[in-house]
Amino acid sequence: VDVVAAISTEQVAAFSRIFGEFPTDRVVLSPNGYNQRAFHVLPEVTADRDGALAGFSTQPYEGSSVPARTVSSPTGFDAVVAFCGKFADWKRLDVLLRAAAQWEQDEREIATVVVGSGPLVDQQKYQDLAEVLGLRRTFFVGPRDQPELAVLFNAADVAISCGAALCVVRSMRTRKTNPTSRVDHENALQRPDEVDPVQR
Repeated sequence: VDVVAAISTEQVAAFSRIFGEFPTDRVVLSPNGYNQRAFHVLPEVTADRDGALAGFSTQPYEGSSVPARTVSSPTGFDAVVAFCGKFADWKRLDVLLRAAAQWEQDEREIATVVVGSGPLVDQQKYQDLAEVLGLRRTFFVGPRDQPELAVLFNAADVAISCGAALCVVRSMRTRKTNPTSRVDHENALQRPDEVDPVQR
């Protein structure tokens, strides 16, 4: 191995601790980047969030009996929570869906938009869980390209991504948020009854 590239100073330190004999001058810090042409504030989306969201439809998994539906509400959404990531157990999408079951009982119209995908078995697992939980305002929109993802992040009041720093950076660039903010992974998850996506 000629060089090792890490995306954070924590990874550089961990690598150096584990592989102490590897020359430190060949461990390079290369933070995640993002496409500034795609990820920025889109005033037209914030001006007509419901119209922008109505341009998206759900993508039920292959073989599902659930029909595709538009991301919309007859009265409009009061708040939007967006998740972006691969469907993997360690991303804890199940926790988000259980939290959505809590806030969907609220009188406010709070939408949950799930962006991403995974193996068919995982698509089935999470979409079926949403059905079992009776989620009416949770929308699985499948994987999306960068311009579509930028629209969804601009429409969101809260963006959730477990362990995917690049998704967090992309989301932060669509809002007036400090791009140097760090996630406190130890205290990032709250019980579903403590989560209120309207208050931020």
